[in-house]
Amino acid sequence: VVLALWLLSQLLGLCRPELRMDRDRLLNSYFALIMTFFTSVTDMALTIFKCSDNPSGVYTLKRDRSITCYRGEWNGMVVVGALAVLFWCVGFVALLLRTIY
Repeated sequence: VVLALWLLSQLLGLCRPELRMDRDRLLNSYFALIMTFFTSVTDMALTIFKCSDNPSGVYTLKRDRSITCYRGEWNGMVVVGALAVLFWCVGFVALLLRTIY
């Protein structure tokens, strides 16, 4: 969304230079948008790792008790969860630190 708005402002800036978006404002908008969703996306990415013990001795996913942890369907979902944590949680913090320093 931010990139599309920036491209649109660059195209409009060819006719009217005052409409061209400033790079610093673009980065500010981008990081504000990411910070808005960071907590909820991180929570969703980590949900797959939140398993709890049942009285029967089987670990199930806290959010969906029909999914048994460490078996079958969960093994496929844990790959997606690990990639989400890697790219979103670690990647965003690395990008933020690179931008600041």
